[in-house]
Order: sequence, then structure tokens, then C-alpha cells
Amino acid sequence: MAKHFRFVRWLKSRGCSLRKTCLVLYAKDYRGLHTTVDIAEHEEILSIPLSLTISAANLEKESDLGRQLVGAKMFDEKWRRFLFPLVYILEELRNPDSQHKSWLEVFPQEATAHPAFFSQKEREWLQGSSILEQAEIEIRKIQGFYNDLVKMDNTFHDRHTFEEFAKWYFILGSRFFGVSAPELGRVTLLVPYADMVNSTNVRERNATWELDSAAARFRVRALAPIKANEPVPLQLSIRIDRVYVRTQVKLRVSHPLRHDAAEPGV
Repeated sequence: MAKHFRFVRWLKSRGCSLRKTCLVLYAKDYRGLHTTVDIAEHEEILSIPLSLTISAANLEKESDLGRQLVGAKMFDEKWRRFLFPLVYILEELRNPDSQHKSWLEVFPQEATAHPAFFSQKEREWLQGSSILEQAEIEIRKIQGFYNDLVKMDNTFHDRHTFEEFAKWYFILGSRFFGVSAPELGRVTLLVPYADMVNSTNVRERNATWELDSAAARFRVRALAPIKANEPVPLQLSIRIDRVYVRTQVKLRVSHPLRHDAAEPGV
């Protein structure tokens, strides 16, 4: 839990408004956001400065590889919006001075919810199912992306194995927020803290998000009244990986990390 407290302190120190919510740990690598107070319809639940988000622009502006990829026009716009942040995350994981360090360490460390990373026993259970065939197709597509990156930068495979690249492809694949703004166009963002919301379908969601370009903030607002201690489900609009499988399980809620609680000495 220490890394989650560090993460929350990092967010608060950089101007994030989180006081109406808390992180709840359901199980290893399963987290969600719950309310700490009653929320009225249309009330803001949380907000994050855009300066803390990650998009394709981070790689394009901060990396020689990003600038090379832009010049080469290797990927179309749809995949650029997804693959560039992925590559940026991979590079930042190797950067001990990364400004996103506290965020990176609370990402899930495995992609075991995806069939490509199922155990041998789990794969045997699915023999004859189209799920495994679709997973193999997806892996071949990811291998093609990886090979293209290696062609552009022949040291890329020394820094990042294909297994690491594929794992983070699936870890990030369900975490993007799609937004449109006149000054930004269509972009996909990784947003710290907000990416831990419980994802759901449109009928079940009780909140939505917006990009406040004037204040340079990403905001989550209630669509209906939400009682204290309830989860905040959102529908994430970007779903790059068509065979991504989200495990639907009921988990016992434990260890809420409330922001107003005394923090341990970590």
C-alpha cells in the first residue's frame, strides 16, 4: 500500500482535486475509485491538471524516437494516438528521474486478464474457442508494430523486449480517455488516478468526463446523485484492443485509501 500513498501525495502536491474520492484496493492489481461524500448531480467529483496526463505529444516533444516516427509517418493517426503513449511509458519506466515515477509504480504489473497471457492450464480450458485464435491474431499485429519500431530505432529491442511491449500494450489498452477540443483535435489521454475508475457500459455509468481547456484540467462530473462510499463507474471511450477481456468478478472491498486519513510514514 505504500506506493499508493506515495501516488496520492504526488497527485495532491501537483494540484489535483481528489478530496471527494478515495482509492479502494479490491485485490492485487484491481483498484477502483469510491466517493467519500454524497455527490449531487452534475457536481465535480475530481479534476486533474492536463500537465500530468500522457498523450502522443509527450513522445513527439520529448524523444528523438518520437520525432523520427512523426517524420517517417509510419503509423496512421488512430494507432499513433495509442502507440506513442505506449512507447513513452516504456521509456519512462527506465528513467529514474521520471516526473511520472509515482504513477508508473501503481500500474498493474501483469496482463494476465488477456488470453495472450493465460497460463497453459487456462489455455487448455479454452481449446477450440475462437478466443485463443483472436488472441494469436492480436499478438501477430502487436509483433508487427514492434518490428516497425525496431526498424526505426535498432536499439529499441535492447531496451524493450517484445514480451514487455506486448504486456504494456494490453495493460494500457483499456485506460485511455478519448477527448476532442478545438485546440487539440482528437486525442487519447492517459490520466493519473482517473484511469482507476471502474469501467462499465453506458447504462450503468454514473459519471462522465470533460476536458476544460480554458483551465487546462481534466474533470469528472456526476451524471446523477452518488451516495458516499459508492464506486464511480465510467465508460472509457477508447478500446483499441478488440479482444481485450475484462474479468467480471465480485471482489471484497478492502483497504480504502482515504485522502483525509493519517498516512503512514512512507
